[in-house]
Amino acid sequence: VEVSMVEPDIPTKAADENIVDTQDNGFIKFRQTDLKKDAAQTAIPFLDTQLVITNPPVLLSGAGIHYKGLRGYGGFLGLHLVTYDYSQHVEVEPAPAG
Repeated sequence: VEVSMVEPDIPTKAADENIVDTQDNGFIKFRQTDLKKDAAQTAIPFLDTQLVITNPPVLLSGAGIHYKGLRGYGGFLGLHLVTYDYSQHVEVEPAPAG
């Protein structure tokens, strides 16, 4: 399912925090901003260049790309990490009673 951008403006102009689109198997097409809002002179979505790290370092089981934005703005493409769930490999003994 294509992520829809209706009359999008420059994403950095948005006053509110962008919301991550949680739709599975979605896709987005790069396009220009709205002709009336920005004379269609800016390519969107922008690429998010924030650091993507784990602190402290942990094992990873994957990485992916997500889209975040607001209605009326072009949004951002960013990276996300999926950490490895190693809890299945850890056994915890119950504390002694008393």
